[in-house]
Amino acid sequence: MPPHVDRDVLALLALGEHGEAADGRHLADCLQCQAELDQLRAVVTTARTVSEDDRPEEPPARVWDAVASELGLTGAPAEVITLPVRRRGRGIVLAAAAAAVGVLAGVGGTLFATRTSTDLPIQASATLTVLAD
Repeated sequence: MPPHVDRDVLALLALGEHGEAADGRHLADCLQCQAELDQLRAVVTTARTVSEDDRPEEPPARVWDAVASELGLTGAPAEVITLPVRRRGRGIVLAAAAAAVGVLAGVGGTLFATRTSTDLPIQASATLTVLAD
């Protein structure tokens, strides 16, 4: 069986890019790669549904006053600086896809490293006997 589709290629496919024919043939037969691609596509779909309503809002001044009071801070209140907001674009999708690839790589690596397979060829064997104390 050919090697699995590279995770970077899976991420690009999840984003809607076109892949190589060999990757498509492998995906048609490999349940593991299909599952990874499905998970990445779900992340991309979720990221693409983020709207302006999902953007965090700056809390009112009374919230900062309550925080200062709770912490026992005295003196002039600290100035809150509002950072410029970048427009959402492919960056959030790529970040979400990269995070998903990282998680999948970790899970896949763990599963691969801890798998037990009985179809491996026997390389050597030995008969063990109990030794005297």
